[in-house]
Amino acid sequence: MVIAARAGDRLVEPPPHSFDGLLAAVLEGRTTMWCELPPLDGSGTVAEHLSVRGWAYCRAGLESVAVTFDDE
Repeated sequence: MVIAARAGDRLVEPPPHSFDGLLAAVLEGRTTMWCELPPLDGSGTVAEHLSVRGWAYCRAGLESVAVTFDDE
């Protein structure tokens, strides 16, 4: 289980793994996100085209959300 990971100069936590955990994070005003597709459990396969779907929340607002694959 990943406790936290480094993203550039920031230490980030993975999103909660349950609806209740996500709801609690939002109600506490914590920045959080969820990736609906592809599944994050490794069960998905990548073909020629990839669709990414999810959401992100930050009380102060979000300027953008970036998705990277293999550090690219």
